[in-house]
Amino acid sequence: MVTKLKNNAKMGLPQCAGATLMFLRSILTVTTLCSLSSMSSAQLDLPPAPTPKPAETEQSAQKSAGADAAAKQQTAGFFAEPANKIEELFNSFEAEGKMTSKVYANYLEKLRGFGLSSRPTALQALFSDHDSSVQLAAEILEWVGRISDTEQLVNAASVAVNIDAVIQCLDSAASLQGGQLPSIASGLLDHPRRQVRTIIETRLSESVNEAYLPKLLQYIAYGRDADLRLRAARLLTGYANNSDARQALRKALNDKSVSVALQAVTALVGDGSEVEIAALSQEFIDARNDVEASYLLFGLLEAQENISASVIDPSLEPRMREMSQRKDIFISAIGSA
Repeated sequence: MVTKLKNNAKMGLPQCAGATLMFLRSILTVTTLCSLSSMSSAQLDLPPAPTPKPAETEQSAQKSAGADAAAKQQTAGFFAEPANKIEELFNSFEAEGKMTSKVYANYLEKLRGFGLSSRPTALQALFSDHDSSVQLAAEILEWVGRISDTEQLVNAASVAVNIDAVIQCLDSAASLQGGQLPSIASGLLDHPRRQVRTIIETRLSESVNEAYLPKLLQYIAYGRDADLRLRAARLLTGYANNSDARQALRKALNDKSVSVALQAVTALVGDGSEVEIAALSQEFIDARNDVEASYLLFGLLEAQENISASVIDPSLEPRMREMSQRKDIFISAIGSA
C-alpha cells in the first residue's frame, strides 16, 4: 500500500484519488458478477407455476350429489331399497335388456315360486313405470290375488301406458271376480284413450250387470263427447227392458249426434219382439216432439223390415199424417213412409 502511494506520488496523483479509483473497481466487479448471475437464472427452463383450482361451491356439490342419487335410484329400479327377494327379483326383471317371452316366462315362474307371499309386492309393482313389470304383477295377482285387489287392478289399468299391461290388469280383475269386471271398471269407458274405451266396451258387453248401469246412464246423458255417448247407447242395448235405461235411450233420441240418436232407437227396438214393438208404438204416440217421434217411427219401420211383417198400427196414422206435413225433410219423409 505504501509502495502504491509512493508510485502514485511519483505519477503526480494525489493519494485520495488513488483510493477512490480502487473503490470504484471493487463496485464494478460486484455489479458485473450480479448481472451474470441474473442472466444465468433467466436462461433456466423452469416449468410454469400451476393454476390454482377454484374451490367447489356448495351449490355444485349439491347438484353432484343429487345427480349421483338419481343415477343410483334409476339403476336400482322401482324398489329403490329392496326389502326382500321378491322386490329384488322385480328390480332384476326391470334391468333386463330386450324383453322376450322366454325372459318373461322365466321371471313369472320364479315369482310363482314365492307363493302367496308375492302378493304385497305385486300390488306395489302394479304402479311401476316399467310396462312389463305392471303386466307381470297383474298376472301374478290373477293367481295370488283377492277379490279386494280388483279395484287396484282396475286403477292400474287406468294409468298403464302399454296396452298389453292394460289388458292383463283387466283380465286378472275379471278372473278374481268370477269373470265379470268390478263396477268401477265402467268408469274407464270415459278413458282419454279410445283404444282403452274399446277394450272396456267389449268387456262390459260380455255380461249384463246392473252395477254398470249408473255409469252408463250418466254417460249417455252427459258424456263429454259423441263417442262416449255412442258407446253408452250401444251398451244400454242389453238393458232395454230396464225402465231407467229405456227412458235414457228415449232422451238420447234428441242427441245432437245423429249416430247417437240412431243407436238409441236401435237399442229401443231390440230384437223386434211383440213386447218391444208394442212398447215402441206407445212411445211413438207419447213422443214429446217430432224429432223423437221420427226416430221412433224409423225404429218401427226397421223392425218391420227385419221381421217382414207390418207393425204399423192404425193408431199411429194420425201422428204420421201430421209429420208428413212438416217442412223438415227428415220428419216429413219418415211420416210419409
